[in-house]
Amino acid sequence: KGDGGIRVVQDSAREMSQKLIDDLNKEFRTNAEFHSVFIHTSNEANALLKTSGVVSGKGSVSATYITDKRSTDFIFTDLAGIMIPKEIREGGGFYDVAKELSKHDDSIISVGMMPGEDSDFYLFKVTKEIKEKAKEVESINAIEYFEMDEISRSDYFDNRNVPLNSLIHLVIIPEQNIKVNAISTHAITDLTTIENVMKKGWFLSSPAGEMIDMRFLFGESKTVSMSELRVETVPWDMKSQMTMYSVEEVEKEVEKEVEKEVEKEVENNEQDQGQYAILGIIIAIGIGAAVFYMKGYKPKH
Repeated sequence: KGDGGIRVVQDSAREMSQKLIDDLNKEFRTNAEFHSVFIHTSNEANALLKTSGVVSGKGSVSATYITDKRSTDFIFTDLAGIMIPKEIREGGGFYDVAKELSKHDDSIISVGMMPGEDSDFYLFKVTKEIKEKAKEVESINAIEYFEMDEISRSDYFDNRNVPLNSLIHLVIIPEQNIKVNAISTHAITDLTTIENVMKKGWFLSSPAGEMIDMRFLFGESKTVSMSELRVETVPWDMKSQMTMYSVEEVEKEVEKEVEKEVEKEVENNEQDQGQYAILGIIIAIGIGAAVFYMKGYKPKH
């Protein structure tokens, strides 16, 4: 606003960015040259330019520079070597997941810098958009698109008690209201005590409604498998009671039912020892099959 109008805004943005670009080219080993200035009057422009960060979006101004086009896996290796300590690069875990994602031609690497009072905060992010759309979201696995059977915590956290330092964040935005009906692992209901977060499982910030928000905590475990990350949802009318089942709850119910059946059979057939032996074998097999089946993820209805 004021004298000069939009021209002043463009010139100011270029002048400010010019003070930074030489340092950025040096640090990131690039040769970026000025292209243009974008004034973001809506979030749509931000989405098209694929920019991110706390100063991105409607009302912001971007001074844009361009450089040679390189594959994302090459950029990942180059930037990671500059920004990420060796002990993290060699520690595996989520770093390996990001490195694997960077091999896809449609993956995107972004670097964010947020200045602080004492030091600057850097964000190094690799993303890949899966454009397949499903009409119904019933059974979900958080790592199925990573093309791996399990995901590990970084060796960087070995011999440290840091249950909250590795987590998987799952957000579901459905077309209609849904609720989480079952999970294939432990349900964490309280994060206020250390005991509750030492066992791996899902913590549900928002278990139902217009958005599902869940976080899987590794607890003391080094790895988590694909089968442990399964989540099942069902439509919700926002009136019926909100219930959810985990493997632990299903196993307990199975054990209770089996115990009742055993007691009943023992009472009815106390004198037939041979029948007890056969019955015991059948029940033992039944428990094993039920628990195995439930761990393969079947909700209780």
